[in-house]
Amino acid sequence: MQVPIFPPLQKASDYTPAACLAMVRAALGIADPAFDVDVRSVRGWAMSAQVFYPHMAAPTMLLPAAPC
Repeated sequence: MQVPIFPPLQKASDYTPAACLAMVRAALGIADPAFDVDVRSVRGWAMSAQVFYPHMAAPTMLLPAAPC
């Protein structure tokens, strides 16, 4: 599960394993503590993107692979 952090209002330390467990249960709509969820890690990551420029030199169509 990915949850954005808005630094002016929140800090990374607000996201303890217990807080993340509560968010997962809320997202699933399951409040029952007997429902077993294992939070293995809580950590930050940086989103990035890259653009494949060579395809812009000639008309190209990228298609998804056919389902098997």
